[in-house]
Order: sequence, then structure tokens, then C-alpha cells
Amino acid sequence: MNTLQTIYNKLADKTELAKHEVNLGLVDDLKKDETLIISQVKTIEDLLGQVVNLEDKAKGYKNELMKNFDKFNSLISKITISYKELGLDWNQSETKSDALKTIKRVGDLIAKYKKYF
Repeated sequence: MNTLQTIYNKLADKTELAKHEVNLGLVDDLKKDETLIISQVKTIEDLLGQVVNLEDKAKGYKNELMKNFDKFNSLISKITISYKELGLDWNQSETKSDALKTIKRVGDLIAKYKKYF
């Protein structure tokens, strides 16, 4: 019986070693995943930081655009009056055609990026 007990004891030691190997394997897998996740978090943080910077720049440009667009519309009104006073047809003017294209382009920009305007 003593021999049988020795065999059981040795088997128990091997089983414990196998359990430790499995646990170490799981810990290694966890560490690999953790490294990957930390790398992905850093990448996303960097990209989002760039997005925030670009968004701030875009807001600045948007504010300037809106100021210039207001001046542009004011000039169109003044030109329309001047054309009428001179007896000219503003509707046939190439300048009006170009101005309308610009107004449409700004309108399209505002429609596309509503959340920024």
C-alpha cells in the first residue's frame, strides 16, 4: 500500500504542476491582451487628440467664413441696388452667377456639417 500511496502522491504533484502551467499560460495570455489593449487605447487617445485639435481649427475657420459670408451677402445687396440704379440687369451678370455658386457652396457646406454650424 505504501507503493500505491507514493504513486498517488507523485500523480498529485504532477497534477498540481499541470494546474500551475495552465494558470501561467492564462496569465501570459492575459498579459498579451493587456499589452494589445493598452496600445490600442494609446492609439485612439492620440487620434482623438488630433480630432479635437482639427475641430478647434475648423471652428476658427468657420467663424471667419461666416463673417466673410455676411460681408459677401451685404455686398451682393449693394451691387443689386447699384445695378438697378444704373439700369443694368443684375440677373444677366456673370458676377451674379458666380456669387450664386459661392452661396450654394457655403449652403452645401453648412447642410453637410450642421452640427458645426
